[in-house]
Amino acid sequence: MIFRTARFTNFGIFCGSHEFDLVPEPNSNFNRPVVLFSGKNGVGKTTFVEGIRLCLHGQFVLGNRVGQGEFESYLRERIHRSPISGETCTEAAVELEFDYVRVGLKTRYRVRRSWVIKGANLVHELELWENHKSLSMLRREQREEALREIVPVGLVNLFFFDGERIRTLSEENASHQVLADTVKTMLGLNIVEQLEKDLDIYMLRQQGEFNQNGVRSELEGLLEEQSGIEKGLEVTQTVIQQLGIELSQLQKKIDYFEQELASSGGWYAKQRDESKLAKSRLEQEIAAKKRMAEELCGELLPFAVAPDLLQKVQERLELEKQYREGQTASQVLENQLVALKEQMGNKEFWMGSDIKKKSVRAHLFEQIENTLRQTIPQADATEDDVILQVSDKERVQLSQWIEQAITGTPAKFAQLVAETKSIKKELDQVEANLESTPDEKSLQPLAEKLIEANQELGSINKSLEIEQEEERKLTYALEQNGHARNRIHEQLAGQESSDNRVQLAARTQKVLKQYQEKLTRRKVDLLGEALTQHFNQLCRKQNFIDKAILDPETYAITLYRSEHAFPRERLSAGERQLLAIATLWALRDISGRPIPVIVDTPLSRLDSEHRISMIQDFFPHVSHQVIVLATDAEVDKAVLENLAPAISHIFVMDYNEKIGTTEYSRESHRDSATNIELVDGLGSHGNELPLVMA
Repeated sequence: MIFRTARFTNFGIFCGSHEFDLVPEPNSNFNRPVVLFSGKNGVGKTTFVEGIRLCLHGQFVLGNRVGQGEFESYLRERIHRSPISGETCTEAAVELEFDYVRVGLKTRYRVRRSWVIKGANLVHELELWENHKSLSMLRREQREEALREIVPVGLVNLFFFDGERIRTLSEENASHQVLADTVKTMLGLNIVEQLEKDLDIYMLRQQGEFNQNGVRSELEGLLEEQSGIEKGLEVTQTVIQQLGIELSQLQKKIDYFEQELASSGGWYAKQRDESKLAKSRLEQEIAAKKRMAEELCGELLPFAVAPDLLQKVQERLELEKQYREGQTASQVLENQLVALKEQMGNKEFWMGSDIKKKSVRAHLFEQIENTLRQTIPQADATEDDVILQVSDKERVQLSQWIEQAITGTPAKFAQLVAETKSIKKELDQVEANLESTPDEKSLQPLAEKLIEANQELGSINKSLEIEQEEERKLTYALEQNGHARNRIHEQLAGQESSDNRVQLAARTQKVLKQYQEKLTRRKVDLLGEALTQHFNQLCRKQNFIDKAILDPETYAITLYRSEHAFPRERLSAGERQLLAIATLWALRDISGRPIPVIVDTPLSRLDSEHRISMIQDFFPHVSHQVIVLATDAEVDKAVLENLAPAISHIFVMDYNEKIGTTEYSRESHRDSATNIELVDGLGSHGNELPLVMA
């Protein structure tokens, strides 16, 4: 698949009609897959990506549960409004032309979405052409379905991503769900899951033995519960997705404000950089302390909340120990007394002794017996009091654990809490410094906007944490529901029943489950291999990691170095971002779908060393068509020098304040033996042409 042209009419910041030629132009020596969009923040780079998403997926660009009214409101908001006159256009359109190869045959498609305001109503149209022939004979729903079949909604994030998605995948916990959703969509496992549900419904509709016991009512209740959990989970994930979009947009705004501050006040920028580094370090320390606390919670800490109960268990263990020791000693003594009595009954035992009378000898034995019995410890317990029934080894282990739970573990936890509070106090001070307003009056308005944006960022992050916690709870509930349904399926598949249809459906579900597990395991193995290869390639170290293994259930990634698990937190911030990029690259490899890659602001959070990896190893090789949208600060002289051999052409974008729209110029990028002179100052003058050919 290759995008040929994209056209936007009165869409967002674009006033009038703007057409972009997106086909990479190779030279005589090699392919140049990169089409570069360069410009300052706010000139329409993100609007470009948004327009393509909207053109391909319509209402689904906002999520699966968005209603028609909300979608129409979104379309109204995307119609261009003049910032000078304040007037809003009455119609807008997005259009995309692309080639799609299926079974060796290339087909050209053209998609056009247009909407127009007519009074209080909004009319939305979708037009679709195949090889220049209109498909107007198809119903609207059929045209939408055709587009989703070519470019599935669930795979868009795999090929169209930005710095925020890279950040999400670089975070260990957040990346699991992203990988799970992507792999399921990519493998069609969501279809298998739907088939399993349909089989459950089919069984519920059957008559016979299945209806005469409690299995049907139990399964019916589980399906109803599953439906409720899935709806709640879908709503929560939609909210998380929306919060993520808001977070990404707000972060870009913050980056813009910080860029302006950096260019306006060097001393303040330096102070902010130092504070941001300190904030990042302190946040990492807090995260490390939290992980240590979580590890304690997964060990003995939960028992520490009941020290009195633990003490009673310890006393019980000691009591049973004494009883067992007493029992053992008594048994040994009885055996010894029997042997002694037998020896004292022999004449040879008394040879050389003056004691002749049997009564005296018997009395002597009694004295010895009484004396020895007094040496046996007496436990205040009987056989009925022995309830724990543990071995000596288990008793020692339990005693050690109880001792740790009462003394050592609480002390460690208290120390962690104290250290975390101390670090949090320091972090609060650093954040207060970040939010402080500079003295310069010229910087104050911009700094106030930055403070306001950071406060809003904190609020969104807090809401996101709440929703993510709710998502974890619902996901766990859904897993438990699935285990319960699987138990019923196993029961029905194995039992003899006169209702063959129910038994056959249950067996089919069992086979589907096995198929799903084997397919998932195979694909995650391939994903791990591809991830290892690309991560080492991006890190520019052949054996930086030995292998990457993905859990087929949780999709958690475990890295290995020298045959030992390599903790993800030991990666630098740049390496974690490269791991996220390598993950996207690996997903694209095993997807088998040659779709263009669109990357929005990919370099903003990478240091210079890791930028080179992106420029030289990722962009030229990840796809046959790579559309890169970057700020002029990201695409400086060094970046252009490194990326030049892979660039087909460049669109330089600039916002014209006089007429209130974005303008752009297209520059072909001819790589030859002649020198390419890069214009100095591109990073500070976004309207200058980025290249001057020698």
